[in-house]
Amino acid sequence: ILSFCFQVIASDNSLNEKPVIISNFSEKAKVNIDYTYYLQARDKDNDSLIFESKELPEWLKLVDSCNGNALLSGIPDFTDVGDNKIIITVTDNKIAEPVIQKFVINVEQIDPPHFTVHPKSLKVVENEEVKFIAKAEGLDIKYQWQKNNKDIINEKNSAMVIDYVSLTDDKASFRCIATNQGGNDTSCAGILKVEAAKINIEYDVTQV
Repeated sequence: ILSFCFQVIASDNSLNEKPVIISNFSEKAKVNIDYTYYLQARDKDNDSLIFESKELPEWLKLVDSCNGNALLSGIPDFTDVGDNKIIITVTDNKIAEPVIQKFVINVEQIDPPHFTVHPKSLKVVENEEVKFIAKAEGLDIKYQWQKNNKDIINEKNSAMVIDYVSLTDDKASFRCIATNQGGNDTSCAGILKVEAAKINIEYDVTQV
């Protein structure tokens, strides 16, 4: 715990009231995701308060701001998966026993994304617009589209649009990669078939 709080302790504690923790904690945390809990306590006597941790896993840190507030934060990894017991106390140094808040944070592994919609193979005429769509389920997903297994710059959404396809795009494959803290998944590839535009030639029969 990091604390730079100083206390002025009164000699008469007969009328002193205990501080009360009024904040609520979150019981869930995810691997490789920031966990934050803003603790708040109030004291009817307006005494300055001190937060301390009595039981805390190594991935968490408690910082006392010395104004009745404190911050519990950290990033768990895969070794922290499961229940993590927490015991935090707050005192005004006038009461015989500190006020205790006990709780358990359950750290869960993030599941990797999973594609539920894959890009379809399309057949178009050159210079037409084409749109590929892919969708994955999961938390905090980032997308990256690829053409012939190579990243396409700035194509990082679940849908990708090519404004004007060319004959050089014929038989090209397009797929999407979804990534989050739990891993990644690769969609099936959609194949683009591009046909040459037909040229209509009109003859003026009166000139024949």
